[in-house]
Amino acid sequence: MQWHDLDLLLHSIEPDEQLIQMFLNGQVPPASFLDETIAFGRCRKIINKHHFYNLLQNGATLVLNRVENFSIAAKRLCMEVGKFAQQPTTGNAYVSFCGTGSFGKHWDTHDVFAIQLVGKKLWQLYPPTLPLPLSQQTSRKSPRECPATPTFECILAAGDVLYIPRGWWHQVTPLDVASLHLSVGTYPPTVLDYVLWVCNRQLPQLLEARRSCVDMDSLKPDLATIMGVAVKEVLDNKNMKEFIYHLHTRERLSSEFQTALLMGTLDSNLNEHVQLSLTSVYKIESDNFEIPANGGRLKLTPISYAVVNLLNRTGSLNWPELCAELLQYPQTAVRNAVLDLARYDILNIQKF
Repeated sequence: MQWHDLDLLLHSIEPDEQLIQMFLNGQVPPASFLDETIAFGRCRKIINKHHFYNLLQNGATLVLNRVENFSIAAKRLCMEVGKFAQQPTTGNAYVSFCGTGSFGKHWDTHDVFAIQLVGKKLWQLYPPTLPLPLSQQTSRKSPRECPATPTFECILAAGDVLYIPRGWWHQVTPLDVASLHLSVGTYPPTVLDYVLWVCNRQLPQLLEARRSCVDMDSLKPDLATIMGVAVKEVLDNKNMKEFIYHLHTRERLSSEFQTALLMGTLDSNLNEHVQLSLTSVYKIESDNFEIPANGGRLKLTPISYAVVNLLNRTGSLNWPELCAELLQYPQTAVRNAVLDLARYDILNIQKF
């Protein structure tokens, strides 16, 4: 993701107050750089370039949230991080040319991989005062201040990646140089997520759990029964396995569009410039040739099953490499399997 990717993004998206934000000694009111206009009978917002550039020149930081939904380059970076961390991801882009920072000292409630794409930026990390915070436990609500002295400090240059675990205080300071970085957030489930999931599934079946809370003292025997069942169910291996499967089925798979290829036009074909990979950040597990896919289950053909298993093992292959590994199948049949998997968002086709 480079400047031209950012320019295309700013040109093509319709600005939204949640999507595009600017910070300069706090958040800049959107009306300061967004104008309302009527075009073709519809009210819409546009970026006021004069105010937009002035803010950046005066030290503001531009933030584009969930940028992977609008940029292929950002989507690919988020997918790579997701596969590395084996967790769902989302990415925010940060742009600055000078200034003193956007958010001040704070922590995030998710793990972050900061990828410096252009320029440089100063990062300072401070030890957590609340280790492993949950989503509602933000630094703004913290009664404890950030430690005075950073335990780690570095200048990220283009190509560098910094991992910031959730709960670690950090401060990001622009330098007097143009900077573009992508912060990719990963969202692993917590132990609390698992316990609540089990309790929500199992406890409603108990009469003791459905009683009204009127006389709390009289409920103590029922509470003891409920907690005993909860502990048993939480430690049950079957529930652990089903929870992991539940996470996999909730993942929203998304592949890149390849309209000419999928529609079979003569000027588009699979070749050595085509990289193939699975879209899931998890290892796909098949049960009787069926796999979870966007809330449902997809029945695989034997060739599709072979393609999925191969990419599970290798991560990614270009088209000739895939064919060389599957010599037992006709190349036309392998091609059809690849295209079918791409249609269902199971497989991503990336052209270079």
